Amino acid sequence: MRGPKVQAEKVRDDLRKSTFTFDKDKMALANAKGCFKDYKKSLEEIQTNKKKLDLDYQKVLKEKNDMYERFEVVVG
Repeated sequence: MRGPKVQAEKVRDDLRKSTFTFDKDKMALANAKGCFKDYKKSLEEIQTNKKKLDLDYQKVLKEKNDMYERFEVVVG
């Protein structure tokens, strides 16, 4: 008779431990989702800044080439 009771208590204790870790894991997941959201927003800002810098670079490169062509005309 004593065996099933001990076994049932062990199962109960195991279930309580898994419930405790479930709540902890659930909180960790919520934190991870928040970090992911922040990283995603940061990535989008970086991508937007990169596009702007690429456009600025192309503009400056074109100005440089135009100035070099004018220089060649004046010197040449």
